[in-house]
Amino acid sequence: MKIAALKIDSAHVAALHADEFALISSARDQRRAEFATGRALLHDLLGTSSPIGRSTNGSPAWPEGVVGSLAHDRSHAIAAIGSTKNYRAIGIDIEPHGEPGDAELRESVLRADDPDIDPVAAFVMKEAAYKAWSDLGGEIVGPLEVRLEVAGNKFTAEMPAPKAQVQGMFVNTGEAWLAIATIP
Repeated sequence: MKIAALKIDSAHVAALHADEFALISSARDQRRAEFATGRALLHDLLGTSSPIGRSTNGSPAWPEGVVGSLAHDRSHAIAAIGSTKNYRAIGIDIEPHGEPGDAELRESVLRADDPDIDPVAAFVMKEAAYKAWSDLGGEIVGPLEVRLEVAGNKFTAEMPAPKAQVQGMFVNTGEAWLAIATIP
């Protein structure tokens, strides 16, 4: 598996292929910079200059034999890719730290049977697991439909129908929570 990050920079917009630019032509400048930085990162990770389209679920259209995931926060795009020989799906997510004690966020992300952890960390873990699981046909679900178990920096997300357990790891970068989940 390859994992990389790239600082969001609007200069990457000029390097987009016409097919890639068409996917965000009506977007605001910040969204264009995020998208273009993500594509620059993927071009580097994949070692290709070919356009990278979008699949029906909104994720990048991966080349044959590749699975992966792409995410961004306000300052960085992050991506993980791997071979279909080793992974059925990969999910990655990043979010900046939230406000400590945000009760509304806690109630919208953490279930009563989830561990008592930072709600942004929980959201990032659940989102990374969801991205991997949804690439295998999982329906759109909210964070309260996913149950977490956490041990150190590893987590298991119990996904609803079709039921699956998705394994992952998470880290506090100092400015954000980052999680990656895989389905071997």
